[in-house]
Amino acid sequence: MGRLFKGKLREEMQRLEDGTSSIPMVLEKVQAWLLIQGKAEQQAQALDLRFARLLIELARDRPELVAMRDVSRNLPLVTQGQECNSVYLVLSGQFQSYQDGKLLLQDGQPVTIPPGAILGEISVLRGCLPTATVVGNGVVLCLAKNEFLRQLDINPVFRESVEELVGTRLELHQLCLI
Repeated sequence: MGRLFKGKLREEMQRLEDGTSSIPMVLEKVQAWLLIQGKAEQQAQALDLRFARLLIELARDRPELVAMRDVSRNLPLVTQGQECNSVYLVLSGQFQSYQDGKLLLQDGQPVTIPPGAILGEISVLRGCLPTATVVGNGVVLCLAKNEFLRQLDINPVFRESVEELVGTRLELHQLCLI
């Protein structure tokens, strides 16, 4: 059963015919926003993969700089409002995000963080506290905050990858807020 339209449908239909209705413009903007959001999500995934490769190469070439950590549900990987001391690459398992103690949902489903995802890079880079808590079971690669910042200074490929990744993530976050 549909809902009742209490507006002036005939007048709006006349505006559509006259070309003075705002409906087509609004629909175009929604479509453009959806297209931009889809592209930003794809780009963020590609940049995640690129940065993941850099972290794996760093672990291979300089294993003393990167630690592998087994994470269980009892200990959050990242805690909202507490300083993040590492950047993480999820190698296996599945993690969930919580904000203010509530599970984050997207389209009614819990937001999950799959293998290949990067965590903590924005708060480490910007020097701010994490805005969400990440909890789950799995294995992650950890790059300490000081080493992450040092790599930004000495490794141009690393810096470029991080800048692109963070820029895209922030852009995607802004799209979600609009």
